Amino acid sequence: MRNKLKILLLLCLFIAAKGLAQSDQVKLHNGVGGVQIGVFSTQLFQERVISSNTLIKYECGVNFQFRSIESIDNLAFFLIHEIGFTIRKYSNLLNKGVSLKDKGNNSGNFIGVNIFNDIRKISFSPKYDVGHWSFINVLGEVGFRRMLSEKLAIELSAAAGFSKQLYKPLFDDIALIADLEFNFIFLRKSHSN
Repeated sequence: MRNKLKILLLLCLFIAAKGLAQSDQVKLHNGVGGVQIGVFSTQLFQERVISSNTLIKYECGVNFQFRSIESIDNLAFFLIHEIGFTIRKYSNLLNKGVSLKDKGNNSGNFIGVNIFNDIRKISFSPKYDVGHWSFINVLGEVGFRRMLSEKLAIELSAAAGFSKQLYKPLFDDIALIADLEFNFIFLRKSHSN
C-alpha cells in the first residue's frame, strides 16, 4: 500500500513538473517549485482546463498551479466559478440526505445557493511584493475546506430531522469566512520581459 502511495506521489510530482516546464509558465514567488498549496481543494475537484491556456489545475492532494492569468478580475472570476461548481456538487449530495418532503429552508439546494452567494461576496486584492508579482495562499482556506468536508459528510449520513442542527452552524461559519479578505499577489513575467 505504501509503495502504491509513493508511486502515486511521484506521478503527481512528475505531472506538476511537466506543467512547470511550459514556456509561458511564470515564476511563482511563494510556493515549492511553483506549485501553490490548498486553494479550495476538495475531493470533488477534478484536474481540468477551465479555459483554454488560462487556468490549469493539477489535482495532487491539495496542489494547484496557476498560469497565464491576465488580470486579477479573471482570477476572481475563475475561482468563484470553481467554488460554485463544487458547491453545486455538494448541494446535489446534500439532497440525498434531506427528506424528499422537505422543500423549505433545509433543502440541499437552499444550502448550496446560500453558500455560493456568500462566497461571491469575497473580495480579491492585488498586492505588490519586492519586485515580483506572485500568488499567495488563500487565507482561511484550510478551515473552510475542513468545515465543509466534516459537516457535509455528517449530513450525508444523518437523519433528515437532524439536518437543521447542522445547517445553522454551517451558515455561521460561512459568514465568518466570507468576511475574510482573500489577498492575492498578482503575478507577471520577469522585469527582462
